[in-house]
Amino acid sequence: MAGPEDEVVANPEDEQTPPTTPLVPDAVTDMAALSLEAKPSAYERVMSPLTMEEASQVDFAALKQQLFLTTDDDQVLKAVTQIRRLLSIETTPPIQQVIDAGMVPRLVSLLDHSLPNMVFETSWALTNVASGNSAQTQFVVEAGAVPKFVSLMNHESSDVAEQAVWALGNIAGDSPQMRDHCLSLGTLPNLLVQITTASKVSLLRNSTWALSNLCRGKPKPSFSMVQPALPALSRLIYSTDEEVIVDALWALSYLSDGPNEHIDAVIDAGVVKKLIELLGHSKLTIVTPALRTIGNIATGSDVATDHVLGAIPALRVLLSSPKSAVRKEALWCLSNITAGNVKQIEAVEVSGVMADVMKHAMEDSPDVAKEACWVITNFMSGGNHSQVKRLLDSSATFFDDFATAVARLAEVGPMQSWLDGFSHFLATLKQEPATWEQAYPKLLDSKMVELLEKMQAHPSEAVYSVALKILEAHFEVEEDDPAAELGPEFDQ
Repeated sequence: MAGPEDEVVANPEDEQTPPTTPLVPDAVTDMAALSLEAKPSAYERVMSPLTMEEASQVDFAALKQQLFLTTDDDQVLKAVTQIRRLLSIETTPPIQQVIDAGMVPRLVSLLDHSLPNMVFETSWALTNVASGNSAQTQFVVEAGAVPKFVSLMNHESSDVAEQAVWALGNIAGDSPQMRDHCLSLGTLPNLLVQITTASKVSLLRNSTWALSNLCRGKPKPSFSMVQPALPALSRLIYSTDEEVIVDALWALSYLSDGPNEHIDAVIDAGVVKKLIELLGHSKLTIVTPALRTIGNIATGSDVATDHVLGAIPALRVLLSSPKSAVRKEALWCLSNITAGNVKQIEAVEVSGVMADVMKHAMEDSPDVAKEACWVITNFMSGGNHSQVKRLLDSSATFFDDFATAVARLAEVGPMQSWLDGFSHFLATLKQEPATWEQAYPKLLDSKMVELLEKMQAHPSEAVYSVALKILEAHFEVEEDDPAAELGPEFDQ
């Protein structure tokens, strides 16, 4: 992106990123209700979890013996189903008890069973174990479950395939290390097959969620490992299912948060037009990741930023959002555009959004106002003479307004960078003597003089220095001039 590097604001913290809490499967009957085409289950299953009272009466020793020692498949299936029902308890399921009883390796071995219902119940039980804490997830992985789940995504039973997807999504979402382990064992190619061929909405939802988990996390996954997901994601954001759209958008936000090569790959997937459209969606859960992705793209090269200029009208609308996080993100996106070239600054200027930006800089909460100040200072730093003059002329109180905005953030904002931007602004105005002649009296009578004087006492030497530089460069007051008291005084 063109413009001084320190004028491009950093990506806001991921307070809007969806939580990493692993998902515990609901009953398959609930998932079947979401099917595009209702299909009867191929076998009978007991769906409900045990009650707390029932769970307290379970004899783990007998259950373990039934799981390990019997050769009767029906008895083994009953044991596995009982374990799964135990692990489906919402409050403190006995995950660690199952691990401590040595049941996990036996369950992993049953993933190779020839009976689909045995494999399904086993997969479900292991999925619930993997939804525990990181150590419990690690235990499932070390027992060799991941390659088996990768293979089971191709199972002839869609219920088994979906359960495998769910398990892998839980494991990949646990940590970057688990995510990379899943990727290294070929999870993504099989998952993309499921996304392409899914006949049930629930399977498509779970597959998209798992795909998003494969793309998320820091340190980031190797881009070459996840880039093949882009064609699928470009289709998923056109889904009619909102859950699918949300997870696909978050995946795009993760993939676009990186160097220019990654951003360009996301653009080449053909997603920008739809992303801009989704900024106007009624659901905040959709707007948020779409906005994050647009903002990420705006941090790229000038060519990349050109692709999202069409989002500016929607960004202006989002500045009226009741959610401060949305306003902050929209301003962050605009700041990355005004950190660009003259053409990109012009696109922001002609949209009429700068008056709104100044209002947010003066009145919004500090974290939002800081982003607004970046929009303004990036504009002042990179705009040409005509643009900065129009910015000044857009308000009779421009100097006062900017001083008010910056002063209220003096303790929390990057004052040096903002004052540097203001210094660029004044230098650009000075390029035309007639412009400076009109601007100087307004500046001299404004709150900026008082602010710059106060900055002489700022604890940061860098802030003090840039404020002094502005005073020395732009406030020329002769010693005998009667008007000297209107301007700042400083030692010669």
